[in-house]
Amino acid sequence: MTVLSFGATATIGSLRYDAGIAQIRIVQSLGPGVGSARISLPRDLRVDATPGDEVAISLTGESSTPSTVFTGTVLGVRRSLDQNTVQCGDTAAALAGTRSGSTFEQQGVSAIITALAEEAGVPTGTVEADLDLARYTADQGRTTWEHISRLADWAGALATTTADGAVELRPFPSPPADVALRYGREIAELGVTVAAPTSAVVWTGNGPSGNASDARAPLQTTGTLPDSAPGPDAHTIRVAAAARSIAAIGVVVDVFDGTAEPADHSVTVELRETGLVLPRVPIAVPALGQAATPSAGDLVVVVFADGDINAPVVIGRLYHADLAPPEHGDGDVVFALPAGAQDPSFRAVLRGGDPVLTITMGEVELTADDTKLHVKSGDAEATVDSAGGGRIELTIGDASLTVTGRGDIALKTSGKLSLRATDIDIKGDGSVSISAPQMKVN
Repeated sequence: MTVLSFGATATIGSLRYDAGIAQIRIVQSLGPGVGSARISLPRDLRVDATPGDEVAISLTGESSTPSTVFTGTVLGVRRSLDQNTVQCGDTAAALAGTRSGSTFEQQGVSAIITALAEEAGVPTGTVEADLDLARYTADQGRTTWEHISRLADWAGALATTTADGAVELRPFPSPPADVALRYGREIAELGVTVAAPTSAVVWTGNGPSGNASDARAPLQTTGTLPDSAPGPDAHTIRVAAAARSIAAIGVVVDVFDGTAEPADHSVTVELRETGLVLPRVPIAVPALGQAATPSAGDLVVVVFADGDINAPVVIGRLYHADLAPPEHGDGDVVFALPAGAQDPSFRAVLRGGDPVLTITMGEVELTADDTKLHVKSGDAEATVDSAGGGRIELTIGDASLTVTGRGDIALKTSGKLSLRATDIDIKGDGSVSISAPQMKVN
């Protein structure tokens, strides 16, 4: 068995190099890693490469037909006394240099990855993943390549780029290889490296990036060092831990309530600072059985579970310049609908200090404190009072009925009083008095 001899061809920008190449080193990587190539050329060869130029590398081996093994762009050129070195990045480098800020709803992983790649101007090859997502937000806290790698991991696949520069998903575990690499033929040299013991990393303290209100930007943790943390020593490194944003403020752009099909309790929110749209964000409630969805245009507070922007929850609403709170005092609890109305159709007020509850709905007003309940509707009023043994009073215009806990009943009216029944029995244990200027008995 003889070792194969190889030939290399590199096209950098408008120049093609078939001979004189001192060295080509290609590193391939699975996402979120980035593939690279380093082309070393003699100093006397013309090199006009500039960052952004297209690069294609082909190899010839057992067959005289060249095979493309790398496609990418120039990242940088280093010129030294003896040679020029062109550093290149593959398609993954282009994806790692872009950030999307897109939101996807009711789409599969394959469709999302294809859309992200097209947005970055990168072609796709075989992208097949059997996983559908209710929603996915490609926030700018991650690069496009990181999002593609993350989605591939969720689908149980590996994200990679082809030699022709296309994005592909490969199943895991991978199927058998098309060509078996043999030592002494395809493999000229083989070495084994034993990795050094890894150091333990303890996250603590504040890092250099400071604070940020942007939900896409990393924040820094303020957590303290746990008591069980080891070191520091030769095998323990203490570094500042990056903590993701946990909350943001947004504007409701769409509402999904109990009348929807299927019934829901969520809203679509556009984050105020970033413009990122989060579809169908669930709304937290203080107790199950309660529902109160915001309206379109409402300002809401959104938190992200575990700092993940793909796990948002609306936890509250905020007043703003165009929506004032109802009139209230210190310690009062006020509930008025519709919100912001000068004359709300429903209003409930629980006063602080001495507890007083007032509920108003149209012309109906109910007031209650610790001893009295008063209901008023137009000219009709009813009062229930626990003082003095108890008292109930009904008043409608000039007519009133009063019942006391002592057994007294008073019925007054400035109009006509009528009693009519099949039988009427009037009996007094003491006396019965009837007084009138005129009395008629039929």
